[in-house]
Amino acid sequence: MDKRRFNKVSNQKNLYIRDSVYYFRYKQKWTTLKATTKAEAIKEKDQLLAQKKLGILNDFHYSSKDTKLVDMLKEYVKWIETSPDGGLNHKDKMSPSLVLQKKYFLSRILDYFPNNIKTNDPNISKYFSKALEDIRKRPGKKGNEYLSQSTITSYKMSLSGAFTWAIKEGVYNITHNPIKTTKDVKSLNIIDPYKSKHHELWERSEFDLALEEYTNNKSVPETYYPLFALGGYGGMRIGEIVSLRWSNYDELSNKINVYNNRRYAGLGMGYEETTPKSLNGWRSIPVCPELKEILKEHKENHYSLVLNSGYIFSDDFPIIYNSRKKQKNVFVTPHMDSVPINDLRDKGIIPKSYTFHGLRHHFGSYWYAKGVKLEVIAKWMGDDVETLRKVYINVLKEESEYYEQRIISGEI
Repeated sequence: MDKRRFNKVSNQKNLYIRDSVYYFRYKQKWTTLKATTKAEAIKEKDQLLAQKKLGILNDFHYSSKDTKLVDMLKEYVKWIETSPDGGLNHKDKMSPSLVLQKKYFLSRILDYFPNNIKTNDPNISKYFSKALEDIRKRPGKKGNEYLSQSTITSYKMSLSGAFTWAIKEGVYNITHNPIKTTKDVKSLNIIDPYKSKHHELWERSEFDLALEEYTNNKSVPETYYPLFALGGYGGMRIGEIVSLRWSNYDELSNKINVYNNRRYAGLGMGYEETTPKSLNGWRSIPVCPELKEILKEHKENHYSLVLNSGYIFSDDFPIIYNSRKKQKNVFVTPHMDSVPINDLRDKGIIPKSYTFHGLRHHFGSYWYAKGVKLEVIAKWMGDDVETLRKVYINVLKEESEYYEQRIISGEI
């Protein structure tokens, strides 16, 4: 490439590098670049990449003071769709369902900003605060009149993550994350002191009733029994449970080793086997005597021996409860928990708002009430202590009432 032309490109910062790939931007007002065609740009890019490998070139970064917010968010979405870990610090890229969720939140947020607002506009925080004030009035799910606090937080995290990414990229004229200074907006739902941050908090008696229902009721698949047991006694996510193999269960040391997860692979693509949700997700969980006995019964049951797949829940499990799904060797989906949950709701054993993931919240809260240190519980659950405090740990109503009665009776 002509040396003078290269100097012109670099001096005008018409070239920048991201992930070791050169990108070109074109400004027609630069007369020296008018003749540059796409084919020429590709040829020059190949030359520059070759020179970079030889250590001849330094990195050049494009900087613009008039980048539109919508353009920056488009680049951010491309990144989360293709980045190896999507900023989540684990081996696999961000799950398609999470990408779709973030795209949805960002598109809704953009409705509240002026069309041509720039990324360095000083009023972004104010616009976003007003957006959240309106967004929180939308109808909620699972019996909530309005959006839950967790959903509102997800809106905030989606836009904040985009700005954090933009600052790290260094190609936008952004010096700080304006979303971090946005005031907290609370949900309009009435606060229940015994409600977990995201899901209704199961009491121990409710968990025991669910297990009893699936122990005694022979009209339902026996697999519901170990499914709930692993949720309540193990505190595992549903995707981790359905991807468990018998080889993950060490019967001698009474531990379950979590190495895998199953998640949604995208529209029309079913589900895929992947790694745990985070680096902390690789862990060992102690198996209590109750869970040990349930797993022993399940292993001896003919349902778990239908296929020699090695999975604790065999590959063709959906055939057991879904007569329309006749194909064999299909992965057990994480949505398998919705059927027994709806069954328990219909029978009045648990409230309509309870979810399977609520068992994970119960697990953390139960053992914290028993005096186990947060650091230990975090290790078992594959999370960090801060997340446990903010999300999972809450006061069990039965535990609170127990101590209240002891105080009233003068025992303590």
